[in-house]
Amino acid sequence: MKNVVGVALILLLISGCKTLDVNEIYMSKKVSFEPLELRPSVEPNFQRIDILRQQETSTAGDVTVVSDVPYASFGFDLGNGLFMDLNHNISFRIDTLLRILPYENFVLERFPNARKAIPSSRYKFQDYTLTYENPKTGKTRTDYRIENFGDSIAYLDDDKLDFALAQTNAMTIQYTGRRSKNIIYKSSDTEYFIKHSRRNSDYYKLSPTEIQLGDDYTLRLSANGLKMELLRNSRRGYTLLYIFEKTPDKIYVYDLAFKGKVIHYSKDRIQIQYNQHLGEIYSVKK
Repeated sequence: MKNVVGVALILLLISGCKTLDVNEIYMSKKVSFEPLELRPSVEPNFQRIDILRQQETSTAGDVTVVSDVPYASFGFDLGNGLFMDLNHNISFRIDTLLRILPYENFVLERFPNARKAIPSSRYKFQDYTLTYENPKTGKTRTDYRIENFGDSIAYLDDDKLDFALAQTNAMTIQYTGRRSKNIIYKSSDTEYFIKHSRRNSDYYKLSPTEIQLGDDYTLRLSANGLKMELLRNSRRGYTLLYIFEKTPDKIYVYDLAFKGKVIHYSKDRIQIQYNQHLGEIYSVKK
């Protein structure tokens, strides 16, 4: 640990404000995270704070373009507001951090920073319908409407099926079209798997101190609950990607060079700090 801290402090001196405040992280009073979870879920609002965003590369002639892999609405809740979608994007859910209950009416506004008095976007969920508004132009659109059909819940876009979710004791199914569906199979209350072919499946397993997230990642919780770690799996072992620590009003997410984010949170407001730069704000009214 001393060697890691020594290297981190050298990097901090070299990069200046390009890292988080190391002293603040070490001196702040930490609180425990909640227990880990593993539960099939949907996050249809696409309001997330990226922790690990997958990327894809495409080429056009001599030009190579690297872009973010789109969010998927279906995936797993991991506890503490973390969500992993089926495209392996790992993020914090804005709705969970702000303690918005399922199907609870809310108005969520996003501000680019604290200096902006007018939000850049406004989402209103009312009567099982999510509406987006651009406050500058006044233009609105309906993103989805929820219909409960008893054995399934459908998310509709202009009365056309966006996706539907159905659950049995053995599986959770997301229907995305007449012939298209995603299935998370349940082996037990702590183990699930996703089939890609007859011989290829991803397994997700929960224990009190870690979650196996397919073949590629592991989320660990320390024995005292004060620290989480996100690791990349390989045949040679584990590579530490991010460390998570929490205070009563902040969540620190950083790598071994102390680069990362701080999520400042309260019951109705979140502000994201990128290293030492304060960024966007999310404010909710219920």
